[in-house]
Amino acid sequence: MQGQGIRTGIITPWFADTAILPTGTKFLLAGVPLASVDRIVGAIALACTDPDMSTTGSMYSIPDHGTVIQIPRHELSYGVYKALSDRGDRIR
Repeated sequence: MQGQGIRTGIITPWFADTAILPTGTKFLLAGVPLASVDRIVGAIALACTDPDMSTTGSMYSIPDHGTVIQIPRHELSYGVYKALSDRGDRIR
């Protein structure tokens, strides 16, 4: 996809505060910081507007109330990330 100017990325809020989260689940998560929809949208905008093609396959993590963390694809090369990356490489 990079040859066509298309980048991919993954947005991973730890816990998201959305309308689809059942009230019971919200009760169980009381005290756990939930990422707001605005923060998730901000992470999507960050991923979409980064002009660096080398960021393709990066993960944009939204921990607690901290800043969005961009984790380069090459750092996602262990454990389950390696298995998913290998599968993605076979598809390309």
